[in-house]
Amino acid sequence: MPSGSTLPDVLLLSWLAQGTADDSDITPYGEEQAVRVHNALSRMHFDSLFSSPLKRAHTTSEVIWQGREGSCIYTESLKEAPLGWLQGMTNADAAKKDPEQFKIWREDPAKFSLMVATRC
Repeated sequence: MPSGSTLPDVLLLSWLAQGTADDSDITPYGEEQAVRVHNALSRMHFDSLFSSPLKRAHTTSEVIWQGREGSCIYTESLKEAPLGWLQGMTNADAAKKDPEQFKIWREDPAKFSLMVATRC
């Protein structure tokens, strides 16, 4: 049995519609995806599941972990990073607001600055 981590990416980010990341709910589509991940992983053994404590991630982890033994561990270190001026924007809106910084964020995030795009 392979060891290590499995990180399913199952969420459709509802903050794109709601404008916030920390208290957003999982979307119905995101919940469907979580059920699919639960089913796909049902025959694999895991000792624990690590999740962000944010509402959307917590709900997703509960769906994925349902019926399993072991720990569901919620840790602050897995919370989403604040995105400053990008927070709550769609990709299209962010690209319009500051195309240069948006490109850096997508292609070379280590060089991205949250402080740059303060212009209207």
